[in-house]
Amino acid sequence: MITVEPIRAPKDLEAVKRLLKNRPRDLMLLVMGTNKGLLTGDRLTRKAG
Repeated sequence: MITVEPIRAPKDLEAVKRLLKNRPRDLMLLVMGTNKGLLTGDRLTRKAG
């Protein structure tokens, strides 16, 4: 089983953003997810209808 921990330190978040600078879609998903404060499950769940 893989354990996933949130990115807590601002310097770590900035490092991930730098890694994603050439992948705009992934960077946008990271920024939107961190700014909205949604849980991963909330971002992955699709509602029918």
